[in-house]
Amino acid sequence: MQADSNYLLSEEFEDLKDVGRNQTMDTARLPENRGKNRYNNILPYDSTRVKLSYLEDDPCSDYINASYIPGNNYRREYIATQGPLPGTKDDFWRMVWEHSVYNVVMVTQCVEKGRVRL
Repeated sequence: MQADSNYLLSEEFEDLKDVGRNQTMDTARLPENRGKNRYNNILPYDSTRVKLSYLEDDPCSDYINASYIPGNNYRREYIATQGPLPGTKDDFWRMVWEHSVYNVVMVTQCVEKGRVRL
């Protein structure tokens, strides 16, 4: 796969671009939730999104841009999420608490386009 400048690897990666395109992301696209997404092109599928408990008088308080990911033992073994925005950091920690998250791992660069990511 790595021969010829990784040609086969890049070809296989290109084949993956349409995987999941038929799944709905309606909740993430609601006007009330758009501001909770760091990137508007990376949204959780409705079927795998992590749900938070509802807060009083806020019907969209169950939304966070986070998805369950299968592991070796369970269908919902891991959670992947975007780095929280200033307005969603409380939702992030609420998710950690409500879903009994034991480990938080950041797998992105700490600096992007010359700016420190928080």
